[in-house]
Amino acid sequence: MTTASEDDYKGAIVVSGADAKFFDLLREMVTALRAANGPGLEIGVYDLGLASDQLEWLAGQGVITVQPRTELRHGITENLSSKLGYLARPFLRENFPGRRTYVWMDADTWVQSASAARTLVGDATRHGSALVRENAPNYRFRMDLFLWKAKHFVLGYGPINGLRLLLKPHVNNGVFALRADAPHWERWRRRYQRALDRTGQAAPHDQFGLNAAVYLDRLDTHFLPATYNWICDLALPLFNSTAQNFCTPRGEAERIEVMHLAGPIKTTVFQIDTTGGGRVSGRLRFGAALTPEG
Repeated sequence: MTTASEDDYKGAIVVSGADAKFFDLLREMVTALRAANGPGLEIGVYDLGLASDQLEWLAGQGVITVQPRTELRHGITENLSSKLGYLARPFLRENFPGRRTYVWMDADTWVQSASAARTLVGDATRHGSALVRENAPNYRFRMDLFLWKAKHFVLGYGPINGLRLLLKPHVNNGVFALRADAPHWERWRRRYQRALDRTGQAAPHDQFGLNAAVYLDRLDTHFLPATYNWICDLALPLFNSTAQNFCTPRGEAERIEVMHLAGPIKTTVFQIDTTGGGRVSGRLRFGAALTPEG
C-alpha cells in the first residue's frame, strides 16, 4: 500500500452523492473526512436533489457540488435524478475535470483515519486503480445476495459471462479510486452501456459493469484489503476499546479504514463485542454514542 505524496494528494478529489433523504449520511461522511484529513482534501458531491440549506452546509465545508451528467444512453425519463448517482459514476472525470486521481465513496461510508483517503489516492496514483473486493474471510455467505447477483449477471452479460463473473470475488464500487488515465473508465462505460441496452436498469449495473470490465476485459487492477471498504452487513465489526475504533471481528483485530453501511443497517442498534471482552450497544454511524453493556 502506498501513501500519497503531497503533490498527488493535492491532485485528487473524493466524490460522493446524495439526495435530501440521504443528506444525514452524507454529512457524516464529509465530517469524518474533514476530521481525519482536514481542509486540504478536495471533496466533491453529486447533487441528486439536495435542499438549499444542505447545499449551504456543504459549501461551508468547502465541498464542490455539481449537477451530474452522464454520456450513457439509458432511456430513463421518470425519476432520472434518482438514477444519476449510478449513471454518472463512471464520469467523474467529466463532472470534475482537471484532477489526476478520483476517489468515489458512497454517502453511507465513513473513514476512521487519514490513511484511508491517502492510501486510496496513493495506490491509484501508483497503479492506476485501487478497488476493493467483497472477500474478507469473516464475511458471511448470504444465499439471497448470491442469487441476486446471479440473476443480474446473467441478465446483463449473458449466461456464460454472467456465470464467469459470479464465480469471481465481487468488486464493490461503493469505494474505489482511479487515476484519470486508467483504462478502467472506458471499459467500464462500454460494459455498463451493453448491460443498459440489455436490461434498461441503471442499478446494479453501475457496479456489475465495473466487475465485467475488470474480469472480462482482464484489466490490470490493484486491490486493497477489505478493510478499505468494510461491508458491515456481511460482518459486524468489533470495537477496539483501547484504540476507540472499529476493527475486524477476528484474528488481529485490524483497524477498519472505511466503514460501509450498505443495506438495511444504517439505523440499526447493535450489540457489539469489544476487544477487551465486553460489549457495547449502539449504531455504526460516525459519531454515534456507544453504551457499555453489563
